[in-house]
Amino acid sequence: MDRTSAPDLARLADGDREGTHPASPDTGATDRLADAGGGRTGAAVWIAGQVAWDRDGRLGGEGDHTAQADQRVANVRAVVEAPCGTMDDVVHHNGYVIDRTFRDAVDASRVRALRAPGLPVGAVMVLTGQVVPEFLVEVDTVAVPPR
Repeated sequence: MDRTSAPDLARLADGDREGTHPASPDTGATDRLADAGGGRTGAAVWIAGQVAWDRDGRLGGEGDHTAQADQRVANVRAVVEAPCGTMDDVVHHNGYVIDRTFRDAVDASRVRALRAPGLPVGAVMVLTGQVVPEFLVEVDTVAVPPR
């Protein structure tokens, strides 16, 4: 599955809206990582609807919920690190799955990525489906990097 559109991840900082597009570590190119909205208010970075698009605009891990969980966390990491944050700055992380049997793999991915002194608050919810049927997992995240 190739991605045909790549809406901006947006940031709201001090009332101004600007795009957040983390640079690729390989090429330095600006990437748009999610079919999602994001925002920044004050120090908080809000990431909504993060899914498993890879840097080439394709679904990372088609049919593989574990690979998709890991890809969405990599995408969250890139967005959080763009304004000089780290995964230790994540304070909220909600996961969404289309099958309750995916919960353990999604939780394991979350625990590997968020090893701060205590995991952030969050929940895993089961959906009846996604807008794009190939998406098996999704996440909403809030991080508060230092200013």
